Amino acid sequence: MVGDVLDIHNRGYSWNITFGRGLQDWELEDYSLFLIALHEIQIRVGEGDCSRWRLARDGIFSVRSYFQSLLGFVESSLPWKMVWQSKLPPRVAFLLWTDMRGQVSTVDNLRRKGFYVTEWCYMCKKDGETINHLFIHCDGVRWLWDSILASQSMNWVLLRRIEDLVWAWKRKFRDKDSKLLWNLIPRCIVWCIWRERNDRYFEDQTKTTEQIRELFYLTLYTWFNAVAKNPVVGLSNFLLFLSCLNFDLSLLRSNIHMFKKYENDYL
Repeated sequence: MVGDVLDIHNRGYSWNITFGRGLQDWELEDYSLFLIALHEIQIRVGEGDCSRWRLARDGIFSVRSYFQSLLGFVESSLPWKMVWQSKLPPRVAFLLWTDMRGQVSTVDNLRRKGFYVTEWCYMCKKDGETINHLFIHCDGVRWLWDSILASQSMNWVLLRRIEDLVWAWKRKFRDKDSKLLWNLIPRCIVWCIWRERNDRYFEDQTKTTEQIRELFYLTLYTWFNAVAKNPVVGLSNFLLFLSCLNFDLSLLRSNIHMFKKYENDYL
């Protein structure tokens, strides 16, 4: 106990540390650091000894505080609430979370784990495949981001990392459904890119640009209607709902035939 090695005198105290053997020369530096650490501790003279968990304000151990200490500052800075408290399908939330933590099985991560795979991107077929390249900066997917931003008349330089993009993808809307749809867009893009990448990697199947665009809008339509307070019935009506978010319909005209093509499948 602390009281066994603490000498209290007058209004102060001193440490009386003894060891079972003499210290070796190479242990003196560690001993000095140990004493410095002891003197930095504030002792409340007159109070009884007790155990206190320093990682929690109340001094009581909890699994949560210990887990947060293991994660560290970098991990805890990730926008986890935007992932796990969003209305995403679980597997999509898991993909986005592993994206932000740098653990998706892209080519660079597979090679780092010892797998022998070709060092190239299956979407643009030229650059090495990393997480941020695949989902943001690749020429084979950049057009999808640009088309969404262009439809909003936005000229935005895409950020370097997925987590930065999720943080920055914020806008103010008057109703919750509009905000929901806007927040679903980057998640939907990431999911569609990953699906297309895996189809090319494992199935040797490649969609055209128009087919990827169709997949994106249909997926967005399905996700939105699954969780929205006021679902939009009909793909054509969904296109009109996009216009309410200030989407430039002139840039979406090429998708109208796609919505009509699949109209009967969702009514």
